Amino acid sequence: MPRWSSRPPFDPAARHWLTAPGSLTAHLQSTCEAGVAVQRTRQGTSPLLFDERLALPAPAATRAHAREVVLRCDGTPVVYARSVVRAVQVRGAWRSLVGLGTRPLAQLLFQQRHVERVSLGYARLPRCGPLRRHLERAWREATGDPPPAGPWWARRARYTRQRAPLLLMEVFSPLVLSRRSRLAMGTGGGRAGRQQPLRR
Repeated sequence: MPRWSSRPPFDPAARHWLTAPGSLTAHLQSTCEAGVAVQRTRQGTSPLLFDERLALPAPAATRAHAREVVLRCDGTPVVYARSVVRAVQVRGAWRSLVGLGTRPLAQLLFQQRHVERVSLGYARLPRCGPLRRHLERAWREATGDPPPAGPWWARRARYTRQRAPLLLMEVFSPLVLSRRSRLAMGTGGGRAGRQQPLRR
């Protein structure tokens, strides 16, 4: 199980992505030549992962609704994201989650009223364990390839709307971290060499 911390890592490339404010899709957009695509891989009733049961209030440990996506930058998969709510809340506070399709989750989190972020954590995924196995299965199903070798960093936030919690985990591929390292060294060209303001 990953060790979630309220402090971001010291690694500059990981820290850049993990602490990016606002919409992650918009942040990716500012570094991609051909744009960002949201590939929805799974959505529907799902058992909670072990650390999700610890992070969500007790009532959420009954039945859950999960949405899993892979974000692609210029066609390359770079981020895996999983959002989880109580199953009953897709008929209530988070009903917009069902019809989101391939639109980014940011449209709900930053454009709907009365959505509040109540916690945020960071972790480096271990090389083994339930979450790592789940990530590897989801990544293979979405891309047809095993996850790239290297460190996988994640951030996790809990949002509330009408007192209903939504847990969002975003896991960053080593490919996006190395991309940021090249940008930081000034070797990226074109749009990748310029930082644009975030859009929500």
